[in-house]
Amino acid sequence: MLAKLADRDPEGKVRVTAGDFTATTTGEVYDTVLIALNTFFAPTSADRQVECMRRMAEQLAEGGRVVIEAFDPLPFHQQEGEKTSTRYLSPQSVMTDSTHVMRDRQLILVIHTTVDGSVPQPTQEIIRYAWPSEIDLMARLAGLRLVDRFGGWKDEPYGPHSPRHVSVYEAVGPGENGPE
Repeated sequence: MLAKLADRDPEGKVRVTAGDFTATTTGEVYDTVLIALNTFFAPTSADRQVECMRRMAEQLAEGGRVVIEAFDPLPFHQQEGEKTSTRYLSPQSVMTDSTHVMRDRQLILVIHTTVDGSVPQPTQEIIRYAWPSEIDLMARLAGLRLVDRFGGWKDEPYGPHSPRHVSVYEAVGPGENGPE
């Protein structure tokens, strides 16, 4: 992913740092800390998600923003039993996803299997979804407050039928409590 970004940014205008956001910080500060494509759901407990939020807040430059893109968990939370779906990848391959939701822990287990004529190599993904209001609370615990929320990357309005949200947070200044 970073190599593709470098190809598209040959002048190096975008500065990136690769690392494990669930365990460490870079020790630097940034104008924008971005967690895209539901990556905030990778830590599989609420406590670890709060710690991740704290690390993001620690790395913000003055006036910086934390930006989180995540799906709306309602369709998964409502899921009964296991669900299987198939996605077209190419004329020679498809991917089958088998999804199981553990609502009591807000966990989703997905087994991805690519069928392309070779021996299938299933991969497992476990994520912990969180509701937008829960993410807002985690942000407040980390010293951040919600600035804006959109239904996508083109500033679409966020509403009850939005399949995803892009939420923007800023640091709460000294002596500020944030929004009530």
